[in-house]
Amino acid sequence: MENERAAAKRKRTRTSKKPHVPHEVVTEILLRLPTRSLLRFTSVCKAWRATIFDDPAFDRDLRLRRRDNPCLLIATQTRLPNHNMRTSWQSHVVATTGLYRWQGTEGAATLMQAMESLPAEPVRRFAHCDGLVLVASDSTVRVLNPATRRVLTLPVWSTSPSSSHPSFGLGCDPWTNAYKVARLWQRTEPKSKSFTGIVYTYHVEVFTIRADQHWRKLVHPPHSIMIGQTATFFKGSLLWIIQPYEPTAVSGFLRLKLWDETFTLVSWPPCGPWFHNEACLSELCGELCVTCPDQNLEMLDMWMCKDVDGADLPRWDKRYTIRWDWARASLRPLAILGDGVLMCQTSRNMLCCCNLHTDDKHVEVKDTVRLNDLEYLNPEDGTILDYACKIKFSFDVISYVPSLARI
Repeated sequence: MENERAAAKRKRTRTSKKPHVPHEVVTEILLRLPTRSLLRFTSVCKAWRATIFDDPAFDRDLRLRRRDNPCLLIATQTRLPNHNMRTSWQSHVVATTGLYRWQGTEGAATLMQAMESLPAEPVRRFAHCDGLVLVASDSTVRVLNPATRRVLTLPVWSTSPSSSHPSFGLGCDPWTNAYKVARLWQRTEPKSKSFTGIVYTYHVEVFTIRADQHWRKLVHPPHSIMIGQTATFFKGSLLWIIQPYEPTAVSGFLRLKLWDETFTLVSWPPCGPWFHNEACLSELCGELCVTCPDQNLEMLDMWMCKDVDGADLPRWDKRYTIRWDWARASLRPLAILGDGVLMCQTSRNMLCCCNLHTDDKHVEVKDTVRLNDLEYLNPEDGTILDYACKIKFSFDVISYVPSLARI
């Protein structure tokens, strides 16, 4: 009898003792999961939710792991019938129908976020920062997180621009880790001493996500930028190419430092001022990259630098030369995928898959992909939409790394 009681006690002890998994092991497992799984696991317990959403160390490690394996995010813009047609030239409107994720080796791009519910309007070039995507038009600015499918519509700005080509940028303040959206535009003002009787003045407003209730005006930028371009985010700053045709123009980039919201000038690579208006600025593997034609219009040079802060910076390095038949056309580097292939977008709505040859520092274009030839898959119902040329308007492609950043 006594032996039976002891055996029952030991059995109760074994069954009541809960298995314990160390927090370090849980964190390591969570870091290896895709974003959708992380979202589901926030409902398991408070500890996991706090780790995924509120642990700065977890957020830092997650970004570092996924930064080295980016994908491409394709924004498809199509012409749709205008049911509120008033004149013949308004028979169609342009709508961004969705954001599609593409790995570069897949036959189809997968829908990340449908956008049919958003107003049909032409969108300026998209921008990406830490998994957030800026979608800006002349009248509306939205910030999306395709991984969580959250959409934030920013307030209407305080003043209406006289120009129809405002420029935008999205970046992260390295001091506060807050995400900020910048908007630059030009205004025409009468001036009797001007040759044309008018003068252009340039203005800037900034909106801090999850902090501001309205746009804040900054000091006037010291230089004008090329109309309609979207800023490149690089190490806490937004950069635009300075307009080369202004009478007082300088050669370089206008830099907005997001931590103190002041402007500085970043010098141009030592490649000559021949085709600054055809150059492309991008961030590539943690470095700033400028791609521009050479003097003979036979090749494209890729100039790169690791930092823009310091007295003698930036130190530009002509890292690669792209041997391409269409050297006069713009070629914008997007990302280096996990297999080491450099993906670039051309001005002809095509993607170029390039091999990097570090021995002789040249880039070989090995393959091209027509964006309207790709299949676009909706994973929820398994349907595939083929964007034929007759309904396609344009495509925009950005480097993308999914994240759980809140907006």
